[in-house]
Amino acid sequence: MNNNYCSNCGYKLDEGADVCLNCGKMVHKNKGVLNIPEGSKSKVVAALFAFFLGSLGVHNFYLGYIGKGVAQLLLTLVGWIFIFGPIISSIWAFIEFICLLTGAISVDNNGNKLV
Repeated sequence: MNNNYCSNCGYKLDEGADVCLNCGKMVHKNKGVLNIPEGSKSKVVAALFAFFLGSLGVHNFYLGYIGKGVAQLLLTLVGWIFIFGPIISSIWAFIEFICLLTGAISVDNNGNKLV
């Protein structure tokens, strides 16, 4: 007995089905392939950006948070005048790095779940 369900609509699939009879979406025969939605962002990539380039806001640009990215970039570049700008931006980025690792930040700007 086959207990497979369509990843698109949840309809129970027949044994050996190529197409979901409910929604018409193609069924993946290879169970070893990950079914990652198109346009998904990687949590690992975002965390690496936050750790290595976080004070420049690269991880926020990657996740689509343009305003936060610009704020971090300006704080780092213009903040050299006041000396504390890059330090504050680095602390901010490290906190977001921890949040990415723990799952506190788990979606991008469009609401797509990070994979």
